[in-house]
Amino acid sequence: MSPSTSSTVEEDWSLFEDHYEDLDHSELESDRSEIGPDPEPDTDDPSGAPQTPSMGLRAQAIIRVLQFMDGNGVTLANLLDGISWGDQDCTLNAKIRNERTRLLNSPELPGILQRWWKPPRPSRSKKRRPNGARAVMQEFALECTQQMLEVELESLEKLFKSPAGEDIKEEHLTGISFHKMVTQVKDMAPNLWKVLFRLARTEPQQKRNPHKNPVNTILIMISMFSYSQTHHRGLLQKLFSIYFKFQGLSAKGFDTLHAIGLTMSNKWTGNAVGRISAESMTAMKRLMDLFPWIMSYDNALVPFQVFAQRIDHQSGYLFDSPDFDFSTYNGCDHDLLQRPPPIQQLPFGKEHIFLQYLLGTVNIPEASYEDNAQLIEEWLKQLGRNSPEWQKKIALELGMAWVGDHLTVDRLHNLFRFRAEDDNSFERLDWLVIPPGWLHIQMAFANSIHKQHLGTRKGRGLSAAFDILGRKGLQSAHTQGPFFHDLSEALHFIAEAQICELEHPKTSTD
Repeated sequence: MSPSTSSTVEEDWSLFEDHYEDLDHSELESDRSEIGPDPEPDTDDPSGAPQTPSMGLRAQAIIRVLQFMDGNGVTLANLLDGISWGDQDCTLNAKIRNERTRLLNSPELPGILQRWWKPPRPSRSKKRRPNGARAVMQEFALECTQQMLEVELESLEKLFKSPAGEDIKEEHLTGISFHKMVTQVKDMAPNLWKVLFRLARTEPQQKRNPHKNPVNTILIMISMFSYSQTHHRGLLQKLFSIYFKFQGLSAKGFDTLHAIGLTMSNKWTGNAVGRISAESMTAMKRLMDLFPWIMSYDNALVPFQVFAQRIDHQSGYLFDSPDFDFSTYNGCDHDLLQRPPPIQQLPFGKEHIFLQYLLGTVNIPEASYEDNAQLIEEWLKQLGRNSPEWQKKIALELGMAWVGDHLTVDRLHNLFRFRAEDDNSFERLDWLVIPPGWLHIQMAFANSIHKQHLGTRKGRGLSAAFDILGRKGLQSAHTQGPFFHDLSEALHFIAEAQICELEHPKTSTD
């Protein structure tokens, strides 16, 4: 082809534009190199003469450069190696340095690398795609990715750091925010987050289920990676260990979760819970000297099966209904609906928050008066108030409120009467303040309402309302299981519905 002929041909520098991905082609890639025999002539011409595509100006210029390189004994590989800091002379030379900078900052560089990794091919071609530099580039990309992600994972050290000798304290347990940690990980390790997020949720999956968000899964995965490098980065592992311990996870369960890096060992968890309990008891004793306090205890029933789960029923309350907005009620200003004035109002606010501490469980069943007497001694012992000095101070200066259900209250009252003639006020239990057993009083009141207003399923009593609400097991009174909770909840529903009915009565259509 002569230059005069090619100069009249329009330049075509993007022959394979929009064909680099070739997503619709399913043929295997070729194991041969790009160097091969010349392509067969196109015989589409009616005359049968071979057709030679016209060559653009860009290709002609590149051919002249390559011919010049051949004349100077320089290959394309030598050229790229020299430009890419190949030796000291090429590194220091101003001309080469300028060209290197232009190449590395060129917007064409990503396209060049893309075509090296996956060479282009015309859409109508039936030949296999050449390999290009796929194997070399994939190995290089993997090495670069590994180094980059290792650096980002190391940058998260402070976020997951929790030295082996450092316990998880209460403020740490309550102060950990998954939402905040996710934001920090995204900022500190953006590429690691992007890679795991893409693996956890693909684009087709996102279209099928846009509500699924794997951010917490990714956060836990990253914490496990960090903990696998060193056990000094076990912040979340310690948090999960304490949680699972109080959920009753067995020792074998801990061994399994510890083996995969999700929790600490069972031994560590047991020792940590013991230390946390001791610190909590010390803090409780200190606060008892500063603020009023009450004691409450009852028999502990540790179930091994869950028969009723109640916490997910909170969204069913009729108070969520817009019709039950008290501010829109016509008679909301009536005197009978106003809060009565307090007789002796307790202080409230952040500075008066009520704190609750748990004492250790003991194998005393509260089945007799002697059991209750032993429990009094046990609680005073755990509180550190069983010494003779404390007994004297309690008898002469202090009063302790002991709260319980009606059975506990009844036993304490009778125990108080049995000791009426003991030698001193401590032995006589003069210092005990025993409020009524309100829980059992509420249960008795609810059972009374149930008995008086049950009615029939075809009438207008509670029985018909239970059927409408779909509350099973409320047609007859029981003393075991969640009957009282179910009955109390149903009574509140019915009361709210009746108030709504009175506020918005049905109008006649006559």
